[in-house]
Amino acid sequence: MMNSPSLNIVKQITRKMPALAAALILGAALLKPAPALAFTSANQDTIMDAYNTAFYVAVNSTSGQYEGTGFWDQAEDIEVQLSAYERNPTHGNFAQITTNLLNCFDSSSGQGKGTNWTWDAYNDDITWAVLANIRVYQYTGIPLYLHCAQWNFDQMYARAWDTKYFGGGLFWDTSKSSKNSCVNFPASIAAQRLYQATGNSKYLTEATNIYNWAKGYLWNPSTGQVYDNISTNGTVNGGATSYNQGTFVGAADYAGDTNSAYLVSTWTMKNMGSTNATSGNYILLAQYGLNNNNSGFNSICVRWMEKYFSDHANVQPIFYPWLQTNAQTAWNIRRTTDNLSWCQWHTNTPTGTTLSAWDCISSCAVLQAPPATQ
Repeated sequence: MMNSPSLNIVKQITRKMPALAAALILGAALLKPAPALAFTSANQDTIMDAYNTAFYVAVNSTSGQYEGTGFWDQAEDIEVQLSAYERNPTHGNFAQITTNLLNCFDSSSGQGKGTNWTWDAYNDDITWAVLANIRVYQYTGIPLYLHCAQWNFDQMYARAWDTKYFGGGLFWDTSKSSKNSCVNFPASIAAQRLYQATGNSKYLTEATNIYNWAKGYLWNPSTGQVYDNISTNGTVNGGATSYNQGTFVGAADYAGDTNSAYLVSTWTMKNMGSTNATSGNYILLAQYGLNNNNSGFNSICVRWMEKYFSDHANVQPIFYPWLQTNAQTAWNIRRTTDNLSWCQWHTNTPTGTTLSAWDCISSCAVLQAPPATQ
């Protein structure tokens, strides 16, 4: 495994909205009750620092991992850490920890068990790891990260893409019993990013084919609700989850399908969760249980929705106040003894409860996503 430097501060993502959009957001904010204790850029740094203090374990000076995490959730941790770096590239730890995490992930002793991930039967797991590697590659230019992303995506696509059932789509896993949103929409995004990195048009073709197929089978175009999967017998499981809503929006944004991205974002904002006493008239994203597969779903949702929002200033006055309300609430309910915030945003993070990194990742992610409110 080659040692990599800290992320070069070359691509600093600015999150300053146009003056008009900012003014519209201010006007919208005046129409709805705002949660108390609006969050600042310092709060955004604080919650990530607390997360790293609690869960990050250094293997050596260039390698580390989050305690207790597995394959796909560690890939999501890398993404959140990079989001923190994008938001504040001058903060001392975010850059180094990002590359340390990926170095460990791609090593033989890390969660990826090396650079060949085909041991994992779940095609969505491989896709999450591809997304983490290609995203860090786009900042560092380190060839190993691109190799891992490209080679593993190609292996996953070859075993998952199928035309026998419904003319296309990616199977969820090697049992080939269903085609799921959780692999198809992220894979379309991954192929788009591989096209950006390599210029190879085959990835653009694959991205387009995956998205068009998934849009044809895995959502309700009259409402914006994203379905979970379609089985090989034709049964559609319509249960919506926040991460599928978010990756649909991300894939639609890459495809230039802004009407669909808007519709799915609107349905999510109005239906994916519930209000509580501190959230004014805005929905708090769905609460998922502790210590289970779903605990970090909201972290994926907000990542891709915020990218769509930041790409299109005209939608920011509509969606940013909702996203900022979720971020403010996640900050408000943190445990002040250690600044950890769990995934149950309707209640304060309890003292005396042992939390995992995966339990707290959604709060970190939502505080990195939108601009601070003060």
